[in-house]
Amino acid sequence: MPEYPSLQKQVNNFKTSFAHVTLSLANKKYRKLLKVPKHIFKERISICKDCERYVEEHHRCEECGCFVGIKARVGVEGCPLKKWSALT
Repeated sequence: MPEYPSLQKQVNNFKTSFAHVTLSLANKKYRKLLKVPKHIFKERISICKDCERYVEEHHRCEECGCFVGIKARVGVEGCPLKKWSALT
């Protein structure tokens, strides 16, 4: 059985991600970074799938609890294990 972070930690992670996206929408410079190009998305997904914390059955990360297919698309987000970073 996967061991995701506590529900409280997952909620906090979501709040942080939501704040990043909201701030990016408000800042013209970062707005273009909200959705990564297809080749970066594929690279991020590949990295996640090779990670020991990736849960294939749920397409989630055990480290942060995120749904990898969503987080990997968002340019202002990065891997909590520093395997890929946010675009700046």
